Amino acid sequence: APWRTGKQQHWHLQQQEQKQQKQCNDTSTKMEQLRAPPGLPPPATTVGVKSAPAALLAPAFSPPPGLPPPPGLGEPPPGLPFPEVKPVVVAVSNCKQGAPAAFEYMPQAFRRELANIMRELRLHKNPGLAVGQVRVCGVPQQRQAAEFADILTCVAEESRGPVRRTCMAFVGGLTKAFEKEECIKGLRMFFDEVYPDLCTEILRLPNIVRTELMPTLKVVLEEGELTALKPSLFDAVGCHAA
Repeated sequence: APWRTGKQQHWHLQQQEQKQQKQCNDTSTKMEQLRAPPGLPPPATTVGVKSAPAALLAPAFSPPPGLPPPPGLGEPPPGLPFPEVKPVVVAVSNCKQGAPAAFEYMPQAFRRELANIMRELRLHKNPGLAVGQVRVCGVPQQRQAAEFADILTCVAEESRGPVRRTCMAFVGGLTKAFEKEECIKGLRMFFDEVYPDLCTEILRLPNIVRTELMPTLKVVLEEGELTALKPSLFDAVGCHAA
């Protein structure tokens, strides 16, 4: 009868839907059995169930770069040791702060280095730091007088008053970086050979020597050392140098 045929078809459809639902439930149950809590390895394979796929395994522990992992985490495969972690070596210069490292004196190289030192001095205004940089350059004694005269000439040519006074303090500090006798020779060289011609270019040079250079020299030189300079000073600036 037609009603019986329709009832049988309806019953077959219900059976198929129940079978599909059961298959979905079984698959979901198997997937839940294969998942492991975070940080724990997956359970051993059960009867009738294949091994867990790689995507279901807990993620491996990855330590920060350069640090070994904590014990028990992120162990390498059997027979493979951890890669050796090499310590980081930081090279520290043994030179003073702001001083050039491993400078070998050559006249031209020293003049280039001196130009850098003077340029930095105009910025940081620290004569002591500049004197330390010159000391590290290791100017030999036979060249100290000539270098002192050149530095004093460069300072005298500075047109800006505040910068020039800072540089004059640097010139006075060179008596601690060079031999004092060589500094006196350099002063005499400056007044005998450079000063007369430089006065034609810098009209205020005699006043600069009296008001800026001489007070500095009186601080760093003894009275007898100043007396040795008097012939050159008298010829340069007259009785004001006394």
